[in-house]
This record gives sequence, C-alpha cells and structure tokens, in this order.
Amino acid sequence: MKKILFILNKYEIGGLEKVNMTIASSLGKEFSTTVYFQKSSENFSAVDKTIRFIIGKNNKVHFFKNPVLFMKAILTRKIQDKKNLIFNKVKSEIDFTNYDVVILNSEDILYASYIQQINPEVKIIWWVHNEYDIIMNRRLGDATNEVRNNLKFVDTVVTLTEFDKREFEDLHKNVVTIKNPLTINQGKVLSSLDSRVISFTSRLVFEQKGLDLLVQIAKKIEPGWKISVAGDGPDRQMFLQLIEKEKISDKFIFEGMLDKEALRLHYLNSSLFISTSRWEGFGLVITEAMSCGLPIISFDNKGPREILANGEFGILIEKYNIYDFVEKINYLISSKEYRRELANKSLERVKEYSLTKVTEEWKGIL
Repeated sequence: MKKILFILNKYEIGGLEKVNMTIASSLGKEFSTTVYFQKSSENFSAVDKTIRFIIGKNNKVHFFKNPVLFMKAILTRKIQDKKNLIFNKVKSEIDFTNYDVVILNSEDILYASYIQQINPEVKIIWWVHNEYDIIMNRRLGDATNEVRNNLKFVDTVVTLTEFDKREFEDLHKNVVTIKNPLTINQGKVLSSLDSRVISFTSRLVFEQKGLDLLVQIAKKIEPGWKISVAGDGPDRQMFLQLIEKEKISDKFIFEGMLDKEALRLHYLNSSLFISTSRWEGFGLVITEAMSCGLPIISFDNKGPREILANGEFGILIEKYNIYDFVEKINYLISSKEYRRELANKSLERVKEYSLTKVTEEWKGIL
C-alpha cells in the first residue's frame, strides 16, 4: 500500500488545513495517509480514523538546542535560514524513508532538497495554495533562488487555478491544476433566499481579506440588511473598532469561528455571499456558499475568477470598485428572482468541486 505524508504547519480551521485533511481522509480509504503538524495545537483532536496523525513538539525547545542555526535565522530573518532551522526538528520527528509520496504545502517547498537527500526514491508534490505573485514575491521573496533549486527535486507542482499553472510552467515542467474540493456536506436543504442577511466567511486579516473594503460596503447597503461574519483572526479587535468608529455596528452579526454543520447553517441563513479579498489563491468559502445555493459577489482576483468562470456563475467586481460592488448587492437585494437565477448557477458550478471528482485527480498524480 502506497504511503503518503502531508506536511502542515499546525492544526487550524483554515482553508489550507481543511483541504489537506479532506484529501488525506479521502485518499486514506485506499492508501496509508499521514498528516504531520510541525507545531502542536491545543484545539487539535484526531477525529478522523482514516488518517494517522503526528504532532510536532514545541519549536522553541528544539531551537535552543541548535544555537548557531537559531542565531543565523534571527539575524538574517531569511525564510530559508528559518526553514533550515525548522527542518532539523522535522527530520528528528519524521522518518522520510517510510513514505512513497510527500506533499509539501506552500513555503515548505524549501524542504524538498533535504527530503530527497534522505529518501532519493520519494515522490515530492508541491501544493501551492496562493497566487503566483503572492507566494513567489511576498511569502518566498527572499528565497527565489532557493525555490528554483528545490523545484529540481519536485515531481509535480499542483496549483489551484489555470492562471497560476501558466505562470508556474516557467519554473517547472510538470504543473497540474487540481481544484480544492468541497469541505462541508452539501446536503439537500438549500437557502430559501428570504432572509435579510449577507454572509461573509473569512480569516479576520485586513491586508488580504479586505476588511476595510467590507466596512465601506456595509455603510451603503440597503437598510434592514445585515452582514453575518463567520471567522476569527489577529485583526478582529481592529475590525470591531473600525465598525464602531463608522457607527455601523447594527449592520453586522459576528458568529465567530464556525466549522462543519454550524458553518453550513451560517450560509443557509443568508441570501447571498460576498468576498472582498484583495487576493485569493482559490476561495474555498465561495464554493462552500455555492453548495448551499447562494448567489456570489466577489472582487475579481484569480481564485474567484476561476471559480466563477470569468463571471458566468456569479458576479465579479473590478478590484476596489466599492460603488459597483454596492450597486450589485442592492440589485440582488431588490430582486429575489435574480438571486434565484444566480443561486441555480452556483449549484450547477459547484458540481465541479465534488470530493469524488477531486480525489480521482489526486490519485492520478500520486
């Protein structure tokens, strides 16, 4: 039986973690799958019996055992030096000779050469969860040469959109696009589209998720309608302060971090879904909302553009065009018929993201 290892940073209820766990569980019905979290997490519980879990020890304990590498990482602040330090801990916790396939997520591409040295026979897959520009120029900007070197040891690069596939093909000969699967149960019950609620699901960070843009939009939507926010994050308090400053607290409902059935109810209790992100590698929350029969409005960036097929299955708004965004929301608010039309398009499109379909695509590259 083929043995597959997924490497993640730590357990969180985020899109990257959810899709890894979902794919690992689905593949676990046919293969031996292990998920390794490099950091421990207080809220982790191994509920999926199809997956073997390995939880890494506290990084700080290991760092102080390697003072030279630790000081170099601190002084240079380069991501490669940080990854060199962390990989010393990783290899003490994982026996890479036990695995046939290792799946690295985003910045962990910088482990590829080390893993290949330990096990020359292993197949390495790099699963890229962000837009090309974000991952290469922001997240790995000071390690461009190291990324190119590590790509020599990667068998397949997996992107989430065709747009990013074309850009990564300049760096690697074997790039495939595999969509993220639905990570919530679709169910037979759909939104009635009757509530005066707009759903918004996101990690609460200003820069990427456009929380400042969301506040500007909220100020202009029709009276009586509210935005229900599911999610949490480091900018939560700043977000609340901005809402209070703008005197629109009555426009928001805060649900906190939701998962599984609670998240599905969040979508079912609303009549449309909006995304204000400045960039998205994919947009898992969009497909979640679509599966519950919601019409979608999103700023135009790579992930939503691919999901909505350039506007065929939802409304794409030019980046930062608040006026147009509000106009489209208010038109949907005024027309249940149009909400129903877009909801039907959502349900048609979301069939492309079934777990069965996506799992078969993954099996094809293992």
